[in-house]
Formats: sequence, C-alpha cells, structure tokens
Amino acid sequence: MRQLVIFLPENNLKILRLSTGMAVVSLYAGIVEQPITDGKTLITANVISVTVPDSPDLEMDVLHRWQYYYDKALDNEIHYLRGQYKKPVDELLATLPPGKKAAVVDKAEAVIRAIAHGDRPYLIRQDLLKILKQNI
Repeated sequence: MRQLVIFLPENNLKILRLSTGMAVVSLYAGIVEQPITDGKTLITANVISVTVPDSPDLEMDVLHRWQYYYDKALDNEIHYLRGQYKKPVDELLATLPPGKKAAVVDKAEAVIRAIAHGDRPYLIRQDLLKILKQNI
C-alpha cells in the first residue's frame, strides 16, 4: 500500500532480521516525490513486505531477484486485503441477484489489486461498499 516515507532506505529495500531465523523484507516501489512549501519534498512509495528465511546474502538475493520478491509480497498483500474486505463483499453479494454478482466480484478484485499496487489509497469497508454499489 502507498505510504508516506520519512527515510528512503538504500537500494529501496529494508531487511529486518528476526531471531526465529526469518527475515521481513520491505520493498519500496513506485516512489513519488512531491515538492511542498519551504523547499521540502514529500516522498510516498508503495511499501510491501514479505517474510522469508534469513540468509547471509539475503540482500544480494533480493536485489538480483527483485521481481520474484516483489510478486511474492504483492500476493501476500492481496491475500491480506481480500481477508479484510471479505465480510462486506459477501454481505453485499447475498443481497444481489445472480446476474449482478460477477460484476461486483470483478470490481472488488480490481479495487483490491489497485490498493495493493499503491494506485489507490486504503479504503475503509464502507467506502469499498459505496464503490461496489455503483456497479449495481
């Protein structure tokens, strides 16, 4: 999801090594810099994380296989968002006739993917329902 970034890490990734032998890899993509007053710059980025087994050369592995780790983190983000929005979407689908359900499901999936990619801000459940009801 798109977030405000105070400090942009080197190589656009941050690795947090855990004592369990795992590491949380945070990937910063889609970095946008917007100038604001007093010559300062506001930085936002799509920050997604994935938990992987730790290794001594993890940073080099992530740099060389960036797309693999990014896709894996994106899948985790989409799975998380589907869980967050499952109840309101299911409640809306229960009230619809069969012919309209497919359009609502497709729109919900498109919104979830846009949020995960950082193209749309995170929505509360009521706002998602408003967007989905526009497709009915």
